[in-house]
Amino acid sequence: MLNLDIYNHTKSKLNKNFFLKLIPRTETVLAKEKVIKKSETHSIELTLVSKKEITELNKKYRGKNKPTDVISISFFDKKTGDNFAGEIFICLEFAKWQAKEMGHSLQAELMFLFIHGLLHLFGYDHQKPAASKLMERLTDKMMV
Repeated sequence: MLNLDIYNHTKSKLNKNFFLKLIPRTETVLAKEKVIKKSETHSIELTLVSKKEITELNKKYRGKNKPTDVISISFFDKKTGDNFAGEIFICLEFAKWQAKEMGHSLQAELMFLFIHGLLHLFGYDHQKPAASKLMERLTDKMMV
C-alpha cells in the first residue's frame, strides 16, 4: 500500500485529489513488477514547490544550479522494507510551462511528473535506452 502526503509550498491553489486517484493504479503496476508487495506500506511525500525552491534542491542533491521539473529523493530499500519510500518535489511553474509547450493540460503534466518521480523513488532510471523504455512502459500503464 502506498500512503501519499501532499504539501503545496506555492501560492497557487490546486486540487490535489487527482494525485490520490493515481495511487491504486501505481500500486498495482509496482506489485506486478515485484517492486513492492501489496501487503507492505510505503509512505511518500509529494511537495509542490517554486522555481527558487526546486533550484536549491537541484543544486543540493544533483549539483546543478538551475530549475528542473521534478526531483525524487529515495529512501526505498527493497531489502529492509523500510516504510518511507521518499520524497518527490515538483516545480509547479516548470510544470505549467511544460504543459503549455507540450500542448496538454497542467493536470496531465503533473500526473506524468508524479509518476516519473515515483518510479525514480523505487529505483528506476532512464540513463540507458532499455531502462528509459521500461520507465516509459510503466508510466503508460500508470497514467489514468
